[in-house]
Amino acid sequence: TLLRERVNAAQTAVLALEATPDGSISQELTTEILRSAGVKLVALKRGDERILRLSESLPADAADRIVTIDLRSEADFDAVAHAFQCLFAQPGRLLRVIAAPRFESGEFIEVVLEEGPLQRALREEAAVILRFSLFLSLVVGALIYITLIFFIVRPVRRLTDGIERFRDRPMDVSAGFVASGRSDEIGRAESALAAMEAQVRGVLRQKERLAALGSAVAKIAHDLRS
Repeated sequence: TLLRERVNAAQTAVLALEATPDGSISQELTTEILRSAGVKLVALKRGDERILRLSESLPADAADRIVTIDLRSEADFDAVAHAFQCLFAQPGRLLRVIAAPRFESGEFIEVVLEEGPLQRALREEAAVILRFSLFLSLVVGALIYITLIFFIVRPVRRLTDGIERFRDRPMDVSAGFVASGRSDEIGRAESALAAMEAQVRGVLRQKERLAALGSAVAKIAHDLRS
């Protein structure tokens, strides 16, 4: 968005230049127009001719520091890749941006601008995204934690308490485990625990009755011997 805004501002400056009687302005006014547009050079391509409209003096090593970005054919993936490259690039690079002209005929409009403002804007945007992502992660983490507590940890703790109660008081019917009726794995474990407790208590009662019967038979046998 920033690059397109700079291209549009540069093209508006070119239109203002063409409105002058002789199509030329002083170097001081050229520098002021370029600074207001945020660019260092503006050129148009018409047919086989590349017309340099506005230009500011560039450093001698500018050609070695220029990176070309063609907005006419850039896909979303390329834009993301260029954004990351700009975010971590060394300072001092120049961007040569090519775009389709909006206000006049021609193949393309070309501008050269410093990468620094774009890099600062990207870093500010990245900081906002990072803060929002951290906040969103905390909210999602809290929701997941609460969900785990209510749907997994508490049922498992209830199941463990039921096993411990049965271990300590196997014959206490009032301490029996009651299944919640859930249909998941925890619900199956609860149903299995409740069925196991009932089965074991039945076996223990049967053993108690057999023990009482054996004791009575032994007493009768002792009385008969006596």
